[in-house]
Amino acid sequence: MADVLDEMRPLLDDSSRLVVKVNTEGEECGIVLGTAPEAWSSVSELFVEMHEWAPCSAAELVAHLAPAGFSVIPTEMAAVLRLRREEASRSDRRSAPT
Repeated sequence: MADVLDEMRPLLDDSSRLVVKVNTEGEECGIVLGTAPEAWSSVSELFVEMHEWAPCSAAELVAHLAPAGFSVIPTEMAAVLRLRREEASRSDRRSAPT
């Protein structure tokens, strides 16, 4: 995931928002926990679909991403962990529901 995020970084300017959705059928733990928190620095908002058979909890992902400035945004989508970086602008009408 660090490589993917690295490839996106040069395409972003100061007004860009990078929204990432991770839906990897139970591999979310390896992807998120295996990517250093600083690699997520270009991401404004992150959606992680959690699967009950995944080997980690949403709380573990939140703790891992906290150093990157992410905080949890409540959502009605029970299986989705939604995070936003504090300095990121709010979602607009074209992004996922708040």
